[in-house]
Amino acid sequence: MIKKIVQNKIISDISNNKVFSIVTYTVLFTVSLVMTVLNIITSKGFLTVATGVFALLCAVNVLLALKDGITTSIAKFLFAVEVLCLFTFFLVSGNPDGFSAIWICMLPSIGMTFFNRRRGTLLCIAMLFILIFFLWLPYGQTLLMYDYTSTFKMRFPVLFVAFHILAFFLETLRHNAYEETKRIQEHYKELSIRDQLTRVFNRQGMYSALEKDERYIGVKNMGVAIFDIDNFKSINDKYGHNAGDIVLVKFAEILKLNLNAIICRWGGEEFVVVFCSDTIKQSDFNNVIKSFENHEFISGENRFNVTASVGVYTESGFDISKIENLVSNADEALYHAKNTGKNKVVYYSDLNKKS
Repeated sequence: MIKKIVQNKIISDISNNKVFSIVTYTVLFTVSLVMTVLNIITSKGFLTVATGVFALLCAVNVLLALKDGITTSIAKFLFAVEVLCLFTFFLVSGNPDGFSAIWICMLPSIGMTFFNRRRGTLLCIAMLFILIFFLWLPYGQTLLMYDYTSTFKMRFPVLFVAFHILAFFLETLRHNAYEETKRIQEHYKELSIRDQLTRVFNRQGMYSALEKDERYIGVKNMGVAIFDIDNFKSINDKYGHNAGDIVLVKFAEILKLNLNAIICRWGGEEFVVVFCSDTIKQSDFNNVIKSFENHEFISGENRFNVTASVGVYTESGFDISKIENLVSNADEALYHAKNTGKNKVVYYSDLNKKS
């Protein structure tokens, strides 16, 4: 399963970044260059110039696509213009019974794959308008160098639209596959940073949130609180592990409801909360303890209440690299809370005052 996910990720990356753009431009440059050489050998005249210019522009697009940002957008815009020009050149001077006709009909699929379904369809509509315009004006009133038959004037637009429909269908399949791959990737990413029982962060998720959450970047007045469910082992022993899981899930819900902070299940029955000390007060911790204490748990025919203890440490010079030290100090405060009656909030700073 993991191997398949990695393979899908590689495919989706190739289909949605500059690698795909560069490969597309390079392939088209190569094809156009070969066609230019063949046109020179067979003395195609005007068509030789058209394919030569297209090859040159594709080479320019390769250079633009090598860079990120606006140059990539410019390259795509130029490519759309190039496709329309090439389409017109082939329609005007190409042989409808030869390779040119096939090339013209394949252009919608190129545009569909390269741009996306909406923009690819707009490009196809523009090409179809050009196609109908040139085909259905009387011969001699346009630039057409070939007198198309009435049958061809009917068959060619239908074939062109058929290619577009096929390209749209294939692009829809590719897009859906990409979205499904993306969804799977997001799911597995979520699994890697979330505790599967309580749905709060695990340790890895907590560190990641501290590095990426804008609310905490650059903030110095931070704090760490460690919550520990009192007598949790006896709950598992007396009521079963299912009851213990219910207690853990409910406690996580109470934490999320009362605290605007990063909440992490540290392990077992312990939860670590990292918060901005300017936004959370001791009364918020007291509300968590009280709400948890007042909640009645039901396991089979048993009804019981549970309490929790909290150790808190605040730091005015917070540094994410020292998070373990903050947790250690909060744990010391928690230890004091557990050994002086439980079901209370103890600040590390108060321990220093007493000593």
